[in-house]
Amino acid sequence: LNVLLLPYLIVVVGLNPALAGSLVLAPGSTGAVCDPAHRQIGRKIVNLGGEHQAAGKRRIEANDDDQIRQQQHVQRVVNDRQAQRAEPPAEYDDRSEFVSQILYSMPSPPAKRAARPACIPVTMYATRFVVRGIDMARNTRHPLQLRTDHDGTSRRLAVLAMKTALRGSLQEAVKADHEALAEQPDELEKQPSYRLWSGINRASQDRMWQLLAEQTDTDYERIAAAAKTATRNAAGSVDIPGSTKPPAYQTRSAIHGQPGGYMLDRDKQDIAAGILYEAGGNLYAMGQGIGQRDSKGERLIRHIRERFPKLKPLRVLEMGCSAGGQSTDYPAAFPDAECHAIDLSPGMLRYAHARAEALGSTVHFHHMDAGQTTFPDQHFDLIVSHNLFHEVAAAHMPAIAAECYRLLKPGGVCIHQDVPIQTERLDGFMRFLSEWQREHNDEPFWTDFANADLPGLMCEAGFDRESVSAEYLQAIDGPVPWYVVSAVRQ
Repeated sequence: LNVLLLPYLIVVVGLNPALAGSLVLAPGSTGAVCDPAHRQIGRKIVNLGGEHQAAGKRRIEANDDDQIRQQQHVQRVVNDRQAQRAEPPAEYDDRSEFVSQILYSMPSPPAKRAARPACIPVTMYATRFVVRGIDMARNTRHPLQLRTDHDGTSRRLAVLAMKTALRGSLQEAVKADHEALAEQPDELEKQPSYRLWSGINRASQDRMWQLLAEQTDTDYERIAAAAKTATRNAAGSVDIPGSTKPPAYQTRSAIHGQPGGYMLDRDKQDIAAGILYEAGGNLYAMGQGIGQRDSKGERLIRHIRERFPKLKPLRVLEMGCSAGGQSTDYPAAFPDAECHAIDLSPGMLRYAHARAEALGSTVHFHHMDAGQTTFPDQHFDLIVSHNLFHEVAAAHMPAIAAECYRLLKPGGVCIHQDVPIQTERLDGFMRFLSEWQREHNDEPFWTDFANADLPGLMCEAGFDRESVSAEYLQAIDGPVPWYVVSAVRQ
């Protein structure tokens, strides 16, 4: 890709106010402080996208008239599109097709848009920009999943195309420059390859959340009604007494850039945090090459059966369950067990409860801090977590490890699965990518986890060293392994 395309891409995908998400925080609601249209893109790329645009403008001014005319032509198309959102110009079916044409230099324009239903589930529409038949919802479907129409699907696929492109030649160009400048690391951020890759990376994440916030507003009433129906005769439960206060650092961060952050909670029935989390997680995972058959819960259950074949848990606890994506795997795997899940976000818990009921799964959800629960001592046979530790501050990790020890019965097992970013196993370029996540992608505790000695923390909590292990398990349908730490209480 020519570096001159970046200003066009940011204008088309990132800075179009007509397409900004409209999920807002109601007066008196809680959640990370956000712009009403989700923080606007400029918050994190002031020194990335803004510099890209300025640099691109300077280069264009230095080039010949043909390039200037090309810029003017593209800008006219963008302006025309913004002025005619109700019906895009005939030569482009939708904004995502315009972006894809810029990204991939498609040889011919797409056909005109044909009449189609006003609103269809996203799983029903396939497009030529990705492999046909891809399941946008991955491998579990339920009535609470966020739906959209054709245009909304197309915009999601545009974001997916951007995220997929980032993992290819764009990242390889940054890697080559990183290796060439090994002795001058501060020079990397000045390179066009880095500026292009970093700006698109951040813009694609912000654009993803903007469009999902807009789609959540549109589909919210249907999802809320589905949640009410699912929980009418609930076998499971959700307990949100209001006495649990999340650590201050959690309320100050919009983790992943999600609108309102994990703690978005506009009223006592709000489930928007869970809707956004599941939809955003699915889209982001596909952009990272994680397939529709992948399941963190299923992978961990396979590991439990292989590593601890005699374990027959009667009580299971999931720490940091978020929207409940893995919570329903455990009642299915251990039908005789009483399954519980905890999280700090009320909105996540309400959604997770309704999601579990819609899937016919009995789980009891609780509003608790994983480092300070109110369960009795030695209450559980199995404790699990999925991607919990890279979302908590280093100072919070010892308390969670200690709580695992307190809650387990003798012979009980705790297993924590997370991302494979341990500093000692990363080469220089992967460490650079890890630092980028922390600085520019709303992962404030990414390097805390990368540098943490989780097996050591488990030993300090009381587990015998011989019972603690750390290993990497290949994902069911993904390009990278999972980091898994296990411990058994003697």
